[in-house]
Amino acid sequence: MTRLSCFKDWMIKRRHLILIITIVLLVIIGGISIVKRSGYTQVYKYLLNAEVSVLNDDLKGALVSLEKAYELKPINLLENKIEKINKLIDSKSSFIRGLQAEEGENFETAYYYYEQVDEIDEERYDIAQQKLLALANQVVDEIYEQAEQYYDNHLYLMIIKKLESALKYRTRMEETQSKINYYQEILYQYYIDKSIDEANEYCDDPLFYNLFTQSLDHALSYATSSEKKEAIRQLKQQLVQTQVDYYLTLATEASENGDVEVTNQYMKQILVLDPNHSFNHPLLNQ
Repeated sequence: MTRLSCFKDWMIKRRHLILIITIVLLVIIGGISIVKRSGYTQVYKYLLNAEVSVLNDDLKGALVSLEKAYELKPINLLENKIEKINKLIDSKSSFIRGLQAEEGENFETAYYYYEQVDEIDEERYDIAQQKLLALANQVVDEIYEQAEQYYDNHLYLMIIKKLESALKYRTRMEETQSKINYYQEILYQYYIDKSIDEANEYCDDPLFYNLFTQSLDHALSYATSSEKKEAIRQLKQQLVQTQVDYYLTLATEASENGDVEVTNQYMKQILVLDPNHSFNHPLLNQ
């Protein structure tokens, strides 16, 4: 018997087994195909639900549908859609907060939130842009009022920064800059006068004798020209020299009286004011 005859005989005897195996394989393959089609069908349903939710401005509902679809098919397309929906949710939240702040006449806060509305948010972006233009003048007026309140309450260090924040609204910029210059001049002179008063008032105070130097530093931050900065430098040198001469006189008297503790106290104050030994005196070399 040839090999071919043997194979045919084997096939005949086992044809029922082969048929059963073939049927089982077909069922398995068909089942997998059905499952795959079923999975894509469910993803498509979630996508439709998401689109309907977006049309109804139910962004959180759309996000839920997209996340369910992504669980079934974690593909880049769905990931991008989820990212966009999250941006829209944040944008909508900013728009709502802007409306609430505007209704409460908190114009600066409203402006901030309207700025956060994303360009991809077609339903709200154009409205937010129109509101930004309308709010700009109101925000600047609000800033001017706050600057005046700071001045009345002696919160001088906050005035310039507050006025400078008005420049970002790109309206009435010349008026804002004029106010900045005005307050800079006022604060410059204020701290100059304050430093002179402090130098005279606290010269005998062991704790605040050098307080005038801080006021001069503040004055320097408001100096708008090299001439003013030079004037501050000269004034500081003059005040320091006056203080040092005064303390040297007192230290000399204490030294002659044998009071070492008082002598050392005045010498410490001198070294704080003049750490570089700009003013010569025999006691400084001891």
